Amino acid sequence: MIELNNNLKADILQLGHHGSNTSSAVEFLKTVKPSVAIYSADKNNSYGHPHPNTIQRVKKQVKKYIVFRNWNKQRIKVARIHERITNARTDYLQKISTYIIKNHDIIGIEDLQVSNMLKNNKLKAISEVS
Repeated sequence: MIELNNNLKADILQLGHHGSNTSSAVEFLKTVKPSVAIYSADKNNSYGHPHPNTIQRVKKQVKKYIVFRNWNKQRIKVARIHERITNARTDYLQKISTYIIKNHDIIGIEDLQVSNMLKNNKLKAISEVS
């Protein structure tokens, strides 16, 4: 990867394979130059991740080293971010709906049968539309 792209840079680096001994070589860390390195592994896991050598390599090359040990706390953080995004979308839809209703005399509404549309292979991307 280093040979293919010398401009490989990252602000945040997720250590490969939970910080195993073979992840994040010194050359890679020097090339990427992350400001923050994170890993995800439970404390006292049966694999011994992150490996002490990996921690030592990362601490020498990276300004800030973050440990995500508690999977459930991270799940809650992601859920909160998701909720914030959902609330922002809902707020936008309510505001745009109000604007349309206040500024137009006639409004036509079409009820789409999305479940039937999903059965059509040509319209699979429809499920990704909010």
